[in-house]
Amino acid sequence: MWCAICALIFLFALRNVYIRYQDRCRKVKLLASNAEQKPKGRGAAAAISASFRNGFLATAFPSWLYGPETVADACWTMAYFLASIAVTLWNGPWNMGQQQISNQFGDVAFAQAPLMMFFVMKNNPISLLTGIPYVRFNYLHRASARTMFVWSWLHTGLSFKTIEQRKLWKDGYIIWGWVGLGAYQFLWMFSYAIVRRRLHQFFFTSHIVLTIFLSTPRLSLGPVEAHPFTIANIPNAAGEVVLLPRVYGGWTSQIYNHVTSTSTKAVRCYFDGPYGIVHDFTSFQHVLMVAGGTGVSPWTSQLLALVQAGRNQPTRTYVRLVWLIKQAEIIEWISPILDEVAAGLAAPGCNVHVSVDVYVTRGALPMSRTSSNEEKKPESLPGTPGELDGVPVLDSKLARDEQSLLSSRASDLVSWHSGRPDLAKVIRDEAEATTEEMALGVCGPRGLVLTTNVALKEASNYASVSKGQAPIHYFPETLGQ
Repeated sequence: MWCAICALIFLFALRNVYIRYQDRCRKVKLLASNAEQKPKGRGAAAAISASFRNGFLATAFPSWLYGPETVADACWTMAYFLASIAVTLWNGPWNMGQQQISNQFGDVAFAQAPLMMFFVMKNNPISLLTGIPYVRFNYLHRASARTMFVWSWLHTGLSFKTIEQRKLWKDGYIIWGWVGLGAYQFLWMFSYAIVRRRLHQFFFTSHIVLTIFLSTPRLSLGPVEAHPFTIANIPNAAGEVVLLPRVYGGWTSQIYNHVTSTSTKAVRCYFDGPYGIVHDFTSFQHVLMVAGGTGVSPWTSQLLALVQAGRNQPTRTYVRLVWLIKQAEIIEWISPILDEVAAGLAAPGCNVHVSVDVYVTRGALPMSRTSSNEEKKPESLPGTPGELDGVPVLDSKLARDEQSLLSSRASDLVSWHSGRPDLAKVIRDEAEATTEEMALGVCGPRGLVLTTNVALKEASNYASVSKGQAPIHYFPETLGQ
């Protein structure tokens, strides 16, 4: 099994080298010429790649059946399971007797332990070799855990006869075997999605803690309470790290209450990281990013990186962020970052175009703007009070003016919309607006990722790419466990 895994890692390492070569070629092309590119037909390889992406990477199982894995995840899990069966049955163990068969299952189950830990490590050398973020190995972590679960019980069941015949129930290694099996069942029970999502800290504590992301000893409930966050900015001279935590309850509530209180006592925070592989969008001439809520964090850092990379670049880069939020006031989360983006765009030689489409799904639009981004004064609006072109507006006590949410230069980047976007149309329009390969990233709740998957398959497929549509490189990220 170890030989097969090493061979697979080697193949993915070669794939990573090829992908980096493609990125390098795109960057050279961006810096080489600002000549207008003419549309051209796409080859069969690009169309087949789009079909593979749609069928494996952008197709997920229903949450009640096998969520949140995609078809590709399920295929890898099945391949891992079959490889484990092949290793177990190697050299024909069925001719060895029941106890030898039991031992074979036990050996393979035990062999899963280092693999199970290795696939969940944050400092994962496989990620450096393959370019695959460590979070992408979670499904292999689960696959090895499932194999260990099944193989452990097969080993136990096949050993019953021998244990009973030899009266080994009180032997130390048998007793500790039961203790180990019971402890593993404990971990197994509390790894279900309902525990991971509703009792995340308990799940985190019940599992072996390998790394710590962010902890505050003064406000934490225990020494192992740590919380993961995505960095929302890029390195700067001040050495600042910007995070966008959302207040849900528990630890985040304690942080919020302390920050908003009159206390002048500082809270010491400890960071461990960063971990993972950052997607490099700077080699793409066209970038579309979709986010929901705090899922905007990875894309704000991408915005800053793209603007920084676009200085003195002969070829213009087009960047569009589509962000779904419940209330317009949430845009204040990234207002300083938008100011930084606007300042970068105004710098001499910056050849980047940025547009931010904000969709307010529940609340009202800012009073000074309509969904078409045309400024109007509230007192001159037509229609009945409390309406703005069919979009409900909050009363005067709750309504916010756009100028109180954004600076004037940041406001020029933002277009406001009510409701939810037609993502298939958004993706299709962006793909048709460019002649080069484009990047599509999505980060947010699982529902948003699934919706984007469907929209991507509708907007970009074998037929559309064969007719000349730009190939799309897809980078999905999901919030939560």
